[in-house]
Amino acid sequence: MTEKSEITELEENLLPEFFRLFHHYRISLGLHSVPIAEEKFLTKRFHDGDFTVILSSVMFNSGIIEYREYTGFAILYPFYSTIQLKKIWLLNDLYVEKKYRHQGIGTLLLENCISLSEKTDSCGIVLETLIESFGAKKLVEKRGLIRDNYTYGYYREHKK
Repeated sequence: MTEKSEITELEENLLPEFFRLFHHYRISLGLHSVPIAEEKFLTKRFHDGDFTVILSSVMFNSGIIEYREYTGFAILYPFYSTIQLKKIWLLNDLYVEKKYRHQGIGTLLLENCISLSEKTDSCGIVLETLIESFGAKKLVEKRGLIRDNYTYGYYREHKK
């Protein structure tokens, strides 16, 4: 059986596959998953054009049957730099299904995010990763992203 990795931008007909992957992603982060709320949030972002989603898949061909399995995604949100007077992309989420990790899919997703950033004439791409996420740090540093030693990141969560 042969297999080939492919990348595609999210289209409406692929929303169910994206929802499935996103559900797995939230569970992998230890978050309580609420599929209806997730789908509502993601559908609104998709229809409002708030983000760009890149999906990875693997095409299997046994010689008799050919099928595709979706393996991961990256979500990019645009925002703007008043310093550089250009768009900048926030790589907010990058996920690869556990059984497909260490096969180059994360690298393929990241490289496509960087390519999108360059094609859209943005000033760059930014991301945050958990301190203990050594695999993510290794992945992004190998692709030329550098750790910011010049600024502090701050966050305030609004409590309900």
